Amino acid sequence: LKGLITEPYIMCEPKGIDAFRIENHINVIAAGNESYLVPAGEAERRFCVIDVSESHMQDSEYFKQLCHQMDNGGTEAMFHDLLALDISNIDLRNFPRSNALFDQQLMSMKPLQQWWFECLKFGTLKTDHFGYDETVYWPSQILVNELIKSFDDYLDSMNVKDKYTSTLFGRAFRKLCPNIKRVRITDEERGYYYIIPSLDECRKAFCTSMKFKIPWEEL
Repeated sequence: LKGLITEPYIMCEPKGIDAFRIENHINVIAAGNESYLVPAGEAERRFCVIDVSESHMQDSEYFKQLCHQMDNGGTEAMFHDLLALDISNIDLRNFPRSNALFDQQLMSMKPLQQWWFECLKFGTLKTDHFGYDETVYWPSQILVNELIKSFDDYLDSMNVKDKYTSTLFGRAFRKLCPNIKRVRITDEERGYYYIIPSLDECRKAFCTSMKFKIPWEEL
């Protein structure tokens, strides 16, 4: 799907004939009823996602009149308006960052991203504190093993079997929270801990990576 949208060439594969490459002139508009439709990633640049209003759901009279209008000059009138529309100053890469798009990004996230979003949403680094009504505590530092344990608990709650090694976790987590610092503790038996930026700073970094201003709740 991503290739169909942005690649300059695509493969044409007729039945019984060897595949050959052609220039890509495809424009894609997709509609669907499923909650998850497109693999929208961080800083998404391919998909403009819009929720359709349900105000006329099952409104047969409304669609009857709409079809009548389109069959009696409406199509021609719409074509005229589109031809007359000035789009010279429109940057198609700068499309609306809608709530619908952010929903697709959330559903496309990898488990570590989903867990970190929940941490920022509830203001805690402890998975078992997600959704608590009581006052939560955002620490300025946490043992690396404790943070990985919190993530593993989240994976268990989602029935995800594949776990991260300490090295892979560190590399991936640093992308989500670029201003963290990993510091060695004097007591060698306890290993390392992370110095964590403030909740507000972490939230801002996450919004920047997603290119979306998330309406975080006050805690």
